[in-house]
Amino acid sequence: MTFADIVSKFIGGGSFDRTLAEQGAKEVIDLLPPSYLMRYAPSPIDLVSGATQWTHDIGSDSNCSHISFGGPETKRLLKVLRNDGSQWRECSEVDFMGFSEADNSNSIYKTTENAPVYNVDKSGGYTKLTILPTITGSAGLVDSGKVIYVPYPDFTNAEALGNWINPYEDSTSPEILFKFRGFSVDTMNVIGLKAAIYTTQSLISEAVQEDEDNELLAMLNAQQGSLNAQYEMDMKRLMGATG
Repeated sequence: MTFADIVSKFIGGGSFDRTLAEQGAKEVIDLLPPSYLMRYAPSPIDLVSGATQWTHDIGSDSNCSHISFGGPETKRLLKVLRNDGSQWRECSEVDFMGFSEADNSNSIYKTTENAPVYNVDKSGGYTKLTILPTITGSAGLVDSGKVIYVPYPDFTNAEALGNWINPYEDSTSPEILFKFRGFSVDTMNVIGLKAAIYTTQSLISEAVQEDEDNELLAMLNAQQGSLNAQYEMDMKRLMGATG
């Protein structure tokens, strides 16, 4: 069964819309607790001396690496960690001003190894994730960092899509069901439900713009109400199971 089949079973047919499927997946993944998602996360990104940032575009900054991993965009960040020599410390996220204060030796907010921070900066034409205190160590050792994440599925990118499907399937086909790194069938069904809700919303909008008859609109609105109710019920059950 493909992901398109899952969506179709909720709306009674129709074409597979990649954008709506991605929206549904992103919303559900954003709602699921990190403790659940970490079971299915790929290998963490190591931040080390000479590669201290995780970024989309290397540009002219020699410290920016890991471009092959796509950077922090299109990812749900689960944990950002820094090794202080005795243990891995979880970094707190701060905004641009907070990061500037944390890097200022004259500030009372100057960060320490016991209380590391990170910032996701979108200035300069690319997005980059940086940890303070500055990363100076080797992978897995003192003063190194790790980023644990789950990527959102991308139905327009065959390589990214390949991360979400059974590796024995054809990774170039956008219709193949992405296998969610072992996510339960319940999780896939909830994502399919959300995609179906977005699809029905699109159909309602199209029907209104084309001045369709009231009977069709009533049918679509009733379907939307039923899908919303089922989504809320299934999402609560899923959240209970993952908690």
